[in-house]
Amino acid sequence: MTTTSTPSRSARQRPAAAPSGGGAPRQAALPVPDPPSGSLPSGSAARAAPARLSFEAVDPAFLAHFWAGVTGYRTVVNEPDYVRIEGSSCGVEALVFHEVEAWKSAPNRVGIELVAADLERETKRLLQLGAKPWREVDAHGERRLLLRDPEGNEFAVVGPRSSGPQRTRRRGRRDRDRPPGRAEGSGG
Repeated sequence: MTTTSTPSRSARQRPAAAPSGGGAPRQAALPVPDPPSGSLPSGSAARAAPARLSFEAVDPAFLAHFWAGVTGYRTVVNEPDYVRIEGSSCGVEALVFHEVEAWKSAPNRVGIELVAADLERETKRLLQLGAKPWREVDAHGERRLLLRDPEGNEFAVVGPRSSGPQRTRRRGRRDRDRPPGRAEGSGG
């Protein structure tokens, strides 16, 4: 009997991607280690404890009100520097909003993607709640409308790709980096 060996998940790596635009080649991704043996109960599905998603906000109550409208969550804690809304429609137990002194100044490192059967209708609803359009991307068999919440946090509405040619539209970097509600040259 002959057996063939397949490398374990921890030994597999994603190949390095070819550089685009003439830059240096990207490094290959590091291998993802398997969890330690015995770290999951026998016969159970791997699942973390209920999750919360946390936002830093200059105005926690205002931002929580926006996201409650987006998600249908209800406010359970409403203090001047901390607001928590809870529900189940987004797969997280709660959204938490902590007060900070300054506006967001760098792009998000974690993205929120809202999946919609009717991309245009959901986007229209979000714009009416106070979201601002940012850019549109068709990629990976999906259409993404990238928006910003009232404090500039990026999120996407994702739906099936529309028929027609694939397109990618992006606004200029100066538009992306401007704090929400601030016109160019408004000084502050």
